[in-house]
Amino acid sequence: WLLYLWEVVVVGFGIPQILLPAPHQIFDQLVQHAGMLWSDFRQTFLKAVLAGWALGSALGFVTAVLIDRSPLLQRGLMPLGSLISAVPIADTSVEKTHIVLEGDVPSAVNPPPGCPFQTRCRWKEKVEDGLCERDVPPVREIANEHVIKCHLADADLSSMEPVIKIAAE
Repeated sequence: WLLYLWEVVVVGFGIPQILLPAPHQIFDQLVQHAGMLWSDFRQTFLKAVLAGWALGSALGFVTAVLIDRSPLLQRGLMPLGSLISAVPIADTSVEKTHIVLEGDVPSAVNPPPGCPFQTRCRWKEKVEDGLCERDVPPVREIANEHVIKCHLADADLSSMEPVIKIAAE
């Protein structure tokens, strides 16, 4: 009934086609140019949109598997906890802690001495003798194939809450 009302208003009030074409005029153009519209649809949607979606999904999956399986890629994940906390998760069984990093972003050209993350680390005060400002942290394994570079004591590390928790079902 909406298309009928549209047709009656456009034809009844004599609205110019350039402002608002009547539904029958739109349908006539669709039928007349169906071949060209189909080829444009194939080129735009089937070849570009679907291919891009499939490629992006596949690359995202491969990247996630590589990070999960590679200790080398997992080593740099501690500073990325704040980035992960910013990613929206639609699953209601997942609890997420939002982390806001404070402090200054270290210069890539002239990094600070010691730990490169020390200008933004909220746990730096727990490390004795200003070790973060002086020495680059050693690589340590804190879990099965989970490695970090941090001066924090094991007790402080183990007391930290995870950024993402999956609720028990």
